Amino acid sequence: MKKGLRIVLAIIITVCLAACAVAGMVCYTYHNGLQLQLHGEVEMTHAFSQPFADPGATSVFRGILLQPETVDVTVTGSVDVNKLGTYRLTYTAQYELNLGFFSLTCCEERVRTVVVADTKAPEILLTTDPNYYTLPGNTYQEEGFSAADNHDGDITDLVQRTQTDTQVTYRVTDTSGNTTQVVRDIVYSDPIPPELTLLGETHIMLQLKTAYEEPGFAAADNCDGDLTQRVTVSGAVDTGKEGTYVLTYCVEDSYGNTATAQRTVFVSAQPPVPGIPHTGYQNPLPDNGKVVYLTFDDGPSEHTTKLLDTLDKYGVKATFFVVYAGNTPVLKRMAETGHTVAIHSATHNYAQIYSSKDAYWKDLEITQQKIQAATGIKSMIVRFPGGSSNTISAQYTKGIMTELTRELNQKGYRYFDWHVDSRDAAGAKTRDEIYYNVVSGIAKRKNAQHTVVLQHDTTARSVEAAEMIIQWCIANGYSFQVLTMDSPACQHGVQN
Repeated sequence: MKKGLRIVLAIIITVCLAACAVAGMVCYTYHNGLQLQLHGEVEMTHAFSQPFADPGATSVFRGILLQPETVDVTVTGSVDVNKLGTYRLTYTAQYELNLGFFSLTCCEERVRTVVVADTKAPEILLTTDPNYYTLPGNTYQEEGFSAADNHDGDITDLVQRTQTDTQVTYRVTDTSGNTTQVVRDIVYSDPIPPELTLLGETHIMLQLKTAYEEPGFAAADNCDGDLTQRVTVSGAVDTGKEGTYVLTYCVEDSYGNTATAQRTVFVSAQPPVPGIPHTGYQNPLPDNGKVVYLTFDDGPSEHTTKLLDTLDKYGVKATFFVVYAGNTPVLKRMAETGHTVAIHSATHNYAQIYSSKDAYWKDLEITQQKIQAATGIKSMIVRFPGGSSNTISAQYTKGIMTELTRELNQKGYRYFDWHVDSRDAAGAKTRDEIYYNVVSGIAKRKNAQHTVVLQHDTTARSVEAAEMIIQWCIANGYSFQVLTMDSPACQHGVQN
């Protein structure tokens, strides 16, 4: 059937063409059979700097008695996405039929308009520190901001800033009329606690049955001002009973920040303490003929230098029973400034030291040699690890302390124990406890002419307590000396 139609069509066209030829017509332009269709919008708006994809077009020729035939479409013109403006794209389709003596031409054209425009709003970036705050009653200080546009670039200078008590509004418009607005909430906060000051001394020695008089206090806040009236005091002093009493002072500002302070009152049967000097006390009260020997075990440590500074401040000399740890400069400073550097142990390992007499002597000699190398002094003054009365040595060698104490004396050494234990290595957890243990222990030895005090320069709390102990001793007329080979004996009863 299709073949028959083609034959008939061919005959008709041939006859027509022949007639045209006879009439002198050799070319015919036919418009109605060509159809050109644009895809997408004829008038488009495209975002600046974004890749452009042409929607394209299609064309079909539809002739009489002929099946539709696709025709190629050509495009002229271009779109510059990096330049604002209006661009024209022209789409053209052309269909030709040429039989030699006869030609048929069909043409169709369409135009698309593309407007490249800046449709993207600029960006505002706020500089924000999560820990930043404005103190109540103060004006917010700008943390910083910047603005950038995809077409105009940096437009920070165009930002309009409006500030209220609670917010800051930032608004900017680019040259294409796009606008962005950002709001910052102002954070008001007061994380600064009040300042609480105790008037008078923070450590008071009070004689038994003597009324306690509060020295006073003051409190101030950066926002609230004077808060003295808000200070609360907890704790009480029972002057009818010896002991350590702690008064705790607390104050809170309007924003919940608190400050606390403590005052320690030592109630003792001993006479009251005169004013305690705090700096550079070079002329102690006339001594009462009683001597305190401050001794420190197990150092040097990271805290020893501070202790030496404190001792120098008051012109006080002490005795250090060292556990050698290679800190030669500190050992040298001890000796050069008049302190006694004495033997404690090389390892302080009970199991090793007391495993035999030979082990003990080996440990002692190592320490002695190290001290001599650092200071130039051959020390003959000794303190046993655990003291001469220790019982732990019995776990390793029965009777070893009895033999070692005898042999030390035979070989010309002097060993010293202690009268007052600060308990800084056995239960005293605070500076104040250490202080009270020592001064109350000294005070109880009211008839003794000399007192050997045991502390350790391995903890900050004991080093801090040392200054308070020195102040108390000076205020109560005690003098300080170092242990020497001629010092009065201080030896416990041997328990093993």
